[in-house]
Amino acid sequence: PKRILDIGCTIGHNIVPLAQAFPDAEVIAIDVARPCLRYAHARAVALGVSNISFVQANGEDLPQFADESFDLITTAMFRHETSHSAMPKILSTINRLLKPGGLTLHLEQPQYHQMGLYEQFIRDWDTYFNNEPYWGPMHDLDLPAMLSQAGFNAADMFDVGVRAKVDERIFGKREAGESGEDYGRAPVWNAFGLWKKP
Repeated sequence: PKRILDIGCTIGHNIVPLAQAFPDAEVIAIDVARPCLRYAHARAVALGVSNISFVQANGEDLPQFADESFDLITTAMFRHETSHSAMPKILSTINRLLKPGGLTLHLEQPQYHQMGLYEQFIRDWDTYFNNEPYWGPMHDLDLPAMLSQAGFNAADMFDVGVRAKVDERIFGKREAGESGEDYGRAPVWNAFGLWKKP
């Protein structure tokens, strides 16, 4: 990609590695929280990353960017922080900004159908007492319908599980004989998105 947009970047956990992977790309990272952006910029500079512009903006409406001007538009752990009223506007903005042939990719917590009842309960319990009001309702949203309403072809949507890579320098090696999901160290995330057809 020559031009990348990350919506809801916070301190750049998602966009800094992308900027490192594509050093020749122009990267723009937006968030509404100015303190996060200040820290994100300082963190990127400290990591030697200079191809990111951090911009305070609301993803519901980005008139400062031209139509079809981005090759890749991403979010990471963003949908469960976003209201039902904001998400359709954000998806419409993404559709307007994404070039034909471009990719929009969203990393998020798994949907309920991708986890057992116990895990659903534990995650609901944790988010309820962690003041995360959109976590539960996020699971009620019909993603294909929202993408269609935003102007995308919902039939093009993909939805996959992605296992996080553990930095064993920080978290150590997994104990011999352990099996199943490695909670907290290598959780399974959900990635969904689509390529915008020309």
